[in-house]
Amino acid sequence: MASPALFLYDRNLRPKVIVLDTIASPCIDKCCLNEEDICLGCFRSLDEILGWRAASHEQRQEFISRTVRRKAEHQRKYNFDGGS
Repeated sequence: MASPALFLYDRNLRPKVIVLDTIASPCIDKCCLNEEDICLGCFRSLDEILGWRAASHEQRQEFISRTVRRKAEHQRKYNFDGGS
């Protein structure tokens, strides 16, 4: 599935396509890499962080799926319930 796009025209009525970046970075500005190079803020791997800007819509979806899985595993491992 291709990324959503917006079709506009320039001053000379030439069509211009703008690809919309619909999946925002999961970064929460709490960057701290563990020994496996996984950020404990957003749970992306170092490779995923570095490749985010160039990643396709589908790749970003896969990155997000992995972060959800990693965060759940981390919470189970450390018995984290989200409370204080």
